[in-house]
Amino acid sequence: MRLGRIVLFVLALLGSVSLILAAERLVQAHVKLQQDTQLAGLASARSDWFQGTVALSFERSVTQVAFALDTAIPPLSAI
Repeated sequence: MRLGRIVLFVLALLGSVSLILAAERLVQAHVKLQQDTQLAGLASARSDWFQGTVALSFERSVTQVAFALDTAIPPLSAI
């Protein structure tokens, strides 16, 4: 009878440890899923920051072209 109780106690201990480890992995998977979902949302979002960066890049390119010219660009009415 004592051997049966020891085996049952060991099995219960192993089951408890396995349950705790499974719960920990489940929580880690949930956190990773949340992070992946947030990153996917950021990757597909076109924010004001992104549009502002594109606008500044375009403005910089136009300014560099204008400075590279020897003469001034004629106004649109003269074209």
